[in-house]
Amino acid sequence: MFRFIVMRRVFLLLSLLYLMRSITMYVTVLPVASKTYYCSPKLNSTSTLVVVKRVWQLISGFGLSINGQHTYCGDYIYSGHTVILVLSYLIISEYSPRRCFPFHWASWCLSTTGVIMVLIAHGHYTVDILIAYYVTTTLFWAYHTMANNSHLKLDFNMAQPVLMDMQAYRQTLQV
Repeated sequence: MFRFIVMRRVFLLLSLLYLMRSITMYVTVLPVASKTYYCSPKLNSTSTLVVVKRVWQLISGFGLSINGQHTYCGDYIYSGHTVILVLSYLIISEYSPRRCFPFHWASWCLSTTGVIMVLIAHGHYTVDILIAYYVTTTLFWAYHTMANNSHLKLDFNMAQPVLMDMQAYRQTLQV
């Protein structure tokens, strides 16, 4: 039963993060972060066949650069790579036993290394990564504050600030 609760929480957080990311992708586009990326040429006219072909190209490469072509050229605020890396660490540190400190430490090291490698590879601008880190950690701690606070479960007033004191929640974990 506990696994399904954790899975529900993870998928809810991921869906909210990627919903927010899709909105920011739609309204903000930056130039390509790396000049080594090949971009599909711009077309003056768009047909259904072209759209289907580019969607298939994106899906077949899983959105990665390993297939050598990018349908979407440009950098989008915020970094999905950083979202996954940071959220993975937060989930591991929150839901694994406290006695697994070496596992927590290794997870933190791998996540930090991954974020640094995205920067070194020029996969994203620094602002993309900072915004992704901020949005991911804020949403994670806000959700867990609301999920674990019985007062917020029973008497939620929309006039109250949604983001409660997350430091108090973190202190309860350390006790």
